Amino acid sequence: MGESIGLKAFYAAIIGGFNQTRGALLGAFLVGVLENLTGAYISPAYKEGVALLLFLVVIIFRPEGLLARPRSAKYEQRPKDRTAGPARSLRDPPLFLKNYGIT
Repeated sequence: MGESIGLKAFYAAIIGGFNQTRGALLGAFLVGVLENLTGAYISPAYKEGVALLLFLVVIIFRPEGLLARPRSAKYEQRPKDRTAGPARSLRDPPLFLKNYGIT
């Protein structure tokens, strides 16, 4: 029984947006309501699969979650420029020693 509750909580957190408390609450609400409606109107046998189906739909169409904010350009990874700076020889001291004046 604990596995089922933990798995549904995980699905709810991912559906709503992992870093958003309101999103996790919305995800839990959606999972609970859809499971109960499925159990009442379609079949109780399909009740457990609704959370997984909703999880898959959200992951495919909106991977950041329903209420997650889009990431800003500030945090995007930029490729490093590997050509900048002079070439170093093997006889040069390591840079961390040079920075502390140990050379």
